[in-house]
Amino acid sequence: MFAVPILVWPVICVLALLLSVAISIEFLTQRIPNWLNLAGVFTGLALIVFDHQWAMHLTGFLVGFGIGIMLMSKGYVSGGFSKLLIAIGTVAGPVVPLITLIVCILLILGTSVYDKVRGRYENTFEVPEELEVQDDDARRPGAWLVKGSLFLSLTTILGLLLLYQPWK
Repeated sequence: MFAVPILVWPVICVLALLLSVAISIEFLTQRIPNWLNLAGVFTGLALIVFDHQWAMHLTGFLVGFGIGIMLMSKGYVSGGFSKLLIAIGTVAGPVVPLITLIVCILLILGTSVYDKVRGRYENTFEVPEELEVQDDDARRPGAWLVKGSLFLSLTTILGLLLLYQPWK
């Protein structure tokens, strides 16, 4: 993937740092700041100087942009998530945003199937009102995971494991 193999571990460390800061800030403020996303994009662009793979980094930027805009326009993710996806695509290349899209689609399909099955059996048992979950988003099993940097972190780790295959 990278023309310079020595860059693999620094890229993984940069992504781990970027995602750790994003998770921390998002848990505290429920937002992912623009400066963090810009730092990720500029880091990806700076990597071009060292590994000379313009196509990989710029394709990662464009794929992250396309997937982020598509998911945001449908209301599945927030703007901060989309921008963080662009930053990760710029640093790691186009494969990680594509894996994020695949996992996102699987979670959305799984959640919709769960909602259909749950709706079919919802009136089977009588639940006291004080035990009912009031927030509709909290009821959906994948909703908390799809919206956030934690989801993006998990899919990035999955993507990096699939790319570099450290078990071989």
